[in-house]
Amino acid sequence: MAKPKLPKAAIRFLVATYDDENSIYTFPQITDMIHEKFGIKVSVQAIHQNYHKYKDTINKEEEKKIEQTKTVATNNTFQSLLQKRREESSNSNQKPQVTTAETPIKKSKGFDMSYAESLTNEDIENLLNS
Repeated sequence: MAKPKLPKAAIRFLVATYDDENSIYTFPQITDMIHEKFGIKVSVQAIHQNYHKYKDTINKEEEKKIEQTKTVATNNTFQSLLQKRREESSNSNQKPQVTTAETPIKKSKGFDMSYAESLTNEDIENLLNS
């Protein structure tokens, strides 16, 4: 079996260059770019074959790396927030404050009437019946 000519770095460069959304490169142009950057002379056909062989594999690897980075960042943020809360709770010797409603909620016919205090009973009945 033949030895592969392109290293993984060159294949990643090939896929990234061809899939670049800001520029359009042809396979002959990419062949020249790989020769300049990596010092490897390959045919246009080899570039074409390698691109189509590895385009999905390279994209999936990059997506996995991005997903892992997001997961690590989320875990780090969560861990730092958790640590901060633990420090705050250990620094304060106070009991947690429990808030209660100061006034009972007025309910009429299953509705909270505290929002409608400025309305008259007649207005409320009209709204409920309409």
